[in-house]
This record gives sequence, structure tokens and C-alpha cells, in this order.
Amino acid sequence: VVPAPYHSLYGPQDFLPVVRTEAERQTDHPVLGAFMNAPVANAFSRDDIREKVLRAYMGLIKQIDDQMGKLFQHLEDTGRMQDTMIVLTSDHGDYLGDHWLGEKMFFHDTSVKVPLIVYDPSTEADATRGTVCDALIEQIDLLPTFVEVAGGKAQDLDHILEGHSLRPILNG
Repeated sequence: VVPAPYHSLYGPQDFLPVVRTEAERQTDHPVLGAFMNAPVANAFSRDDIREKVLRAYMGLIKQIDDQMGKLFQHLEDTGRMQDTMIVLTSDHGDYLGDHWLGEKMFFHDTSVKVPLIVYDPSTEADATRGTVCDALIEQIDLLPTFVEVAGGKAQDLDHILEGHSLRPILNG
């Protein structure tokens, strides 16, 4: 459910074109074929369904953006913006009809390439502030990063942390 006004902010003129070809449907791979013929994939293959979902999806992203603005304002008003790291990410992308698929099934970029946006107010991050990095990272790298940012050391924890701190990337 997407609340007003977000449910009606976007329309087809705002959507990126769907990424799919008829040739993709001609697969003899049993697993891929099964996913392409699943109800969710069939639904997203219909432009009318895709349009409804994309309106909602984009509206929800706008709602998140607006709420993040309120959070940032609160952090500014309370003097906490300069000592708060903010990380935005997702666990996976969604096909939304690309490649004749509906959700998160395979390893196309649309499914596995997710955003990781980091606001790091520390002076150590000045060298990379405002830049884009295309390094391959995993979500498992976030916890060691948070431990290090908070002044801890992974080896001092009563738990093995897999992954690696992203501080070298964040600090340049």
C-alpha cells in the first residue's frame, strides 16, 4: 500500500524501458523456463501490471527520500549530523519485468547490483566524499565496517566476523 500523494506521483513517462527480448523467452533450460513461467513472472510480463507496480515502487522510493530528508533535518537540528554515519542499501534488486522475470531470481545486474550509499562525516572520508566507487563488496562487509567505525576491533568480539571493513574504500 502506497499512501497519497506517493501512489500517483509517477507514470509511464518516468519509467526506464523494460530490458527484455523475445529471444530470452526461447530457453530450453528447465530452471529458467520454470521461473519465466511462474505466476509472478507472467504478471510482470504484462505492461499494465508492470506499470501499476512501478508507480508504487517509485512512489515508495520518493517516500523514503522524503523521510530521509526529515531524518537529516533532525540530525542537523540536534547537532548530530557530524557524528552520525548513514548507510543506505538493499538486500537485492527486483526484475520488475526485465528479462521476463518478476522478482529476484538470477544474477543479472538488475537483481544483484544494489546501491550502497554511505554518508561518513569523518575527516578520514574527505578524500572520497562525493565520489562513486564500483568496487565489488558484499553486505557481509557492513558489520566489520560498523564495528571499526564505532571504535571496536573485530578480533575483540566474541564472534567471528566474516567480511572486511570498508574503511579502506571509504577513506581512499
